[in-house]
Amino acid sequence: MNLKDSLLHLVFEEDKPKETPPPDQTPSAQPTSIIPTPQLRLPNISSSTQIDTNIEQTLNEALISEKKNNAGFDYFNLKDVLKTLPTTMDEKTRYEAANAMAATMNATPDSLISSANKYLTTLQNEEQSFKEILQQQYEQTVTAKEKEIQTIDEVIKSKSEEITRLTTEISECQKQKQLFSDSIVDEKGKIEKTQNAFYATYTSFLNKIQDDIKKISLYLGGTNAN
Repeated sequence: MNLKDSLLHLVFEEDKPKETPPPDQTPSAQPTSIIPTPQLRLPNISSSTQIDTNIEQTLNEALISEKKNNAGFDYFNLKDVLKTLPTTMDEKTRYEAANAMAATMNATPDSLISSANKYLTTLQNEEQSFKEILQQQYEQTVTAKEKEIQTIDEVIKSKSEEITRLTTEISECQKQKQLFSDSIVDEKGKIEKTQNAFYATYTSFLNKIQDDIKKISLYLGGTNAN
């Protein structure tokens, strides 16, 4: 299951848009204007945002899948070797020792950095898929309801001209409008929470790999060719 399918299942399974009945009558004299679909902006991640374990697992699976495509000793193998070395060794010595092991497998600092950059690309591809999911969810849950509200407003305007005869109908439309407005607030909150959780997790992965690339370049003399 890829990131898009995983997140749709894990995050939005309970938030699938529900069909809403159209108002009884839509004025035909005026064409309905189209509400443009807004683009989601990247969030400013708060330090209090927690890493989501489901998203973390999905990103891990994407990286593992990419690892299967990379034959030979690469960045993740280097990380595995580093984990086995005593923590009493200073960082530079640990990297040099791991590099010595890598060299026996015909790996070089440049090849290690190159493979790490491939994993960065994998993460960035998953980010693009995630943004597509968010945009789709926004359109399905928020934008659609905003269009419904616009239609309802037009209905209210038309019905108000016949206030004496249609007072009850106008009241019902106003209640329906409020339901849509309340739903929008709720849906926006869910999307923002999920978006923040993703970027907290994504940034954690990104920073770790970028930091390791710097250390490989610093301690082992590799060149970041990405």
